Amino acid sequence: MNFVKLELKFHRLCFAVMFCFVGFATLTANEKGPDTLKAYIGPYLGYNLNLHFANFRQVHTECSSCNPVDYGTSLGSGFAFGGLFEYILYKDGKRTPMSIGVRLGYSDVSALFSTEEFIGNTVPPPPNDTRTEPAYSNHILDVNIQQINFAPYLAYYLTDALVGNVGLNFGYMMVGNHDQREELDRPGYATFLLEGGRVRNVFNGYDIENPNPLQFGILLGIGYEFPIFKYSKIMPELQYNFNFNKVSDKDWRTNSLRLGAAVKFALTKPEFIEPEIFYQRDTSIEYKRGITAPEIVLINTRREMRGIDTLIIESYVKYLPKVTDVSADLSYYAMVDGQKIANPTVVIEEFETTEYFPFLPIVYFRDGVADLGGTKQRQLTKEQLDNFDYRRAGNHDVFSLYYDMLNILAQRMHELPNTRINMTGYSSGVNEDAKNRDIARQRANAVKDYIVNLGINANRITVNPPGEVTRHSPTSPSYNDVIEESQRVHIFTADLDLVMPIVISDLEKTATPPEVVFEINANSEEGIKNYNLTLTQQTRLREFSNTANVEHLTTSETWKVLEQPIPMLEAPVNAVLTVTDNANQTNNASQNVTIKHVTVSQKKSFDSMDITIERYALCLFEFDRATSTPLHRKVLAETRNSIKPNSKLFISGYADRTGETQHNIDLARRRMDVVNEAINPGNRINAELNAVGNTVLIYDNNSPEGRAFSRTVRIEIHTPTK
Repeated sequence: MNFVKLELKFHRLCFAVMFCFVGFATLTANEKGPDTLKAYIGPYLGYNLNLHFANFRQVHTECSSCNPVDYGTSLGSGFAFGGLFEYILYKDGKRTPMSIGVRLGYSDVSALFSTEEFIGNTVPPPPNDTRTEPAYSNHILDVNIQQINFAPYLAYYLTDALVGNVGLNFGYMMVGNHDQREELDRPGYATFLLEGGRVRNVFNGYDIENPNPLQFGILLGIGYEFPIFKYSKIMPELQYNFNFNKVSDKDWRTNSLRLGAAVKFALTKPEFIEPEIFYQRDTSIEYKRGITAPEIVLINTRREMRGIDTLIIESYVKYLPKVTDVSADLSYYAMVDGQKIANPTVVIEEFETTEYFPFLPIVYFRDGVADLGGTKQRQLTKEQLDNFDYRRAGNHDVFSLYYDMLNILAQRMHELPNTRINMTGYSSGVNEDAKNRDIARQRANAVKDYIVNLGINANRITVNPPGEVTRHSPTSPSYNDVIEESQRVHIFTADLDLVMPIVISDLEKTATPPEVVFEINANSEEGIKNYNLTLTQQTRLREFSNTANVEHLTTSETWKVLEQPIPMLEAPVNAVLTVTDNANQTNNASQNVTIKHVTVSQKKSFDSMDITIERYALCLFEFDRATSTPLHRKVLAETRNSIKPNSKLFISGYADRTGETQHNIDLARRRMDVVNEAINPGNRINAELNAVGNTVLIYDNNSPEGRAFSRTVRIEIHTPTK
């Protein structure tokens, strides 16, 4: 019988067994579980009956003395085990008879081949040595194949308990080897001439030649579920796996019939809970004139969802007869040049401002980190850079601009295609940095790669050898700051236009007067309990509340006009005072504050005098240095052109937190003098100079970039214009 016929008979046997299994399960169906089931999970275990369909003559080429023989179909057995996950399908909230699942497990699909061969005649021992007998040997091939199997499948409930499934089976051959030998079968007295025994051509542990490690086939199965405890099942099952591809480059395929069982533990959905309605009734007490008995009035009803439940909130007011009066009085004033001005008009005026932010060409890294993820630099794609605009609203502070420094640099290099940059990486040489001797170069390459990914030609960027850092004693107060600032990449360029300050133009508002003081006076024989002052202009601008326990209340609240939100309309701000006494009686008082807006466009249309404000924080000095650089001189030369004869000039020098206070004040003064001499030679404009040092830290000095930005001189130019 050839192996094709044997394979066909094996398939018919498998389907016959499945048919009997289906018939039995149909007669004994049980419940499949409630609609709250979500999925099943559990293990499976089975016994494989393996059928190898083969048609080859020699399994490996190492055996030069082996006679090629025909290997045909063979059987084998082994175990299979693993885990399953099965998700139940629902439609319109109802469970369907279908589910999808996946199995992952281990399977033994080994087999034993045996082929008999006539190898010649032999002479029996005396006294029968007058005749010859035929000799036969068995060629035995013991194949060991172990697979990891992954099988997605679709399951269908033919009845409440009978489950059929069909799916795909992917097997990865973890072990594929064989043992081979030739054994004398008969006659029993014969031995091999050269070997002197009944066994020869023994080859053990040989790998299958030219294997196909990935096996692919179709999986058919049938199972029957028995309940074991709430919603969980044990399922005896019969499965047949038919492989499409060959074990190796020879005509050799494996199929298997598996008899086993799976345990399916149920995962349930939350059970339906009937929603409920709850009531909350709140009652406040107020005093009312003209009544002699209490009155209760429903004033508001609203619904709120609390999970699946509904809360109905009813608000009532219980009115009591008013016994005494509460008086309330509200007035307002402003202090102008030391004088108290009653009922002032608040003027909010716009000014054009231009602010110059320094460009800090340094990327600071975290300790031991060499990729840009260890920095604060914001990373964009090339497509995002095409739409990037650092001048956008909300990005007008030095740190936000610094965190886009690499993006701004790449954008400028696109605009100036003939420019070049070079960069040097540094390492602190201590802590985590010390564990990577190449971290300085890696940091510089990370910065270069990012800029190249933004569309800049790599030939325009040079990475210098790692730089040397200044060593400080661990006992120095600035030791940790120095360590942080050593973990960096410094970008250099001879094309100063790449690192020029960032210019942002905006509108700035001032308020005259900047503050309005509201005076509050209230009286009640019951004693004042609390007060509330609300300022509104279409929307609520501010609210002041406080408690008291006095009969006569005199206090004040200060409104800072330019604190957000500010009045946006040229309409009165309505101030309403509500005073409540200890008998819960209330009284109100109100005032309207006149608001006037003077915009830049209005001033231009009326050819009015205005002031243009320009702010510069241009020069970032090296640590403990006050010397100017070529970039400083280029920037300050352009700044000098902005100073007019009628301008007012304000210059302030700063330092970071490192060092003694007096030393930093002197350092700030030297920096300030360098800047003043460059933009205002001979002090032709009587500049207002202020050496601040580190008595005021203009930026957060807990970060290296904050300290770098603090080593600066700020310039402010006020120029009257029409």
